[in-house]
Amino acid sequence: MNASHDELFQLMLGRTTTKAVERILAAGWVKPRTIESAYEDYGPDSLPPLSVVLSGGKPAIRQHDGTWMDYDGSSWDDWEMEYPMTVLHEGQA
Repeated sequence: MNASHDELFQLMLGRTTTKAVERILAAGWVKPRTIESAYEDYGPDSLPPLSVVLSGGKPAIRQHDGTWMDYDGSSWDDWEMEYPMTVLHEGQA
């Protein structure tokens, strides 16, 4: 078992079998990355369009023009983003 396997197993609170964990990892599960600040080299501005983050408990998607939009269609400026944020999905560059 590797660290990802152990971490996923702990997240699932041991309520599933090792075989299920192995299948989930084989399907491509990776631990979501956390962005601690806007000034990181790989901060939110580095994410490609259609990336999704969780900021302040709300999901936001990066638009093709570089702006961020939340689930109700409101635009967010970079200064409105809350940190740390979790990258839920990285769009295609």
